[in-house]
Amino acid sequence: MRLWCLMVSRSLPWYISDHLYEVARQMAKEGLRTFDIKNELCEGRVTTEYEPMSLVCASGFGFHATVEWEIHKSQVTFIICSKDLPPLEKTRRSSFPLPFSEEARDIN
Repeated sequence: MRLWCLMVSRSLPWYISDHLYEVARQMAKEGLRTFDIKNELCEGRVTTEYEPMSLVCASGFGFHATVEWEIHKSQVTFIICSKDLPPLEKTRRSSFPLPFSEEARDIN
C-alpha cells in the first residue's frame, strides 16, 4: 500500500490515512470523481480528476480530501501509485487518454 501525502494542513492519524487509501481505490474501481465519507472514523469528501502527479520516486494519480475527525479538520493532497489502483482505462473516460494506455501509445 502506498499513499504519498503531498500537503496536509494537520497531521493525520494512521487510521485516517488508511481509510483515504481505501476510498481512493474504491473511487478508481467505480470511476468516481467525488466521494463523501461519513462513518465512525471521520467525515469529509475526497475528490480527484485523476491527474497524474509525482514526487521524487513516487508517481500515480492525485487525490484531494477535506477530512474531519474528533475535533480536528485537515486538507490533504495525496498520490496513490498507479500500480495500487485497479485498471483505470475502463472506469475513467475523458477527452484525453490515460498516460501509458493503449490509446496514448497509439497517439505517440
